[in-house]
Amino acid sequence: MATEVRDIKEMLDRMTVELANFSVRQNQIEEQHEKSFAELKEALDAVKKNDKGKNHEETEGAGEIYTPSGQPMAWVSASQTGGAPTMVTPAMKRIV
Repeated sequence: MATEVRDIKEMLDRMTVELANFSVRQNQIEEQHEKSFAELKEALDAVKKNDKGKNHEETEGAGEIYTPSGQPMAWVSASQTGGAPTMVTPAMKRIV
């Protein structure tokens, strides 16, 4: 009986230590997330600040989506693809 009680006590002690370690890790992760969120907010605010006053509607190509190579993407209508509207690159048009 004494060994069973000792085993249970040891198990509870291990659980207590694991829970304390988990709590410490959780607090560290939460703190890191808060710092990352603050940095992201600062970066977004800087972009918004630099973007104010620019009239994007007059800019050539406003609202277009571009490929990583700088080529404008084009929408293919559903009637051409037989399904939902699809985006294709100029390179894809050459293949078709």
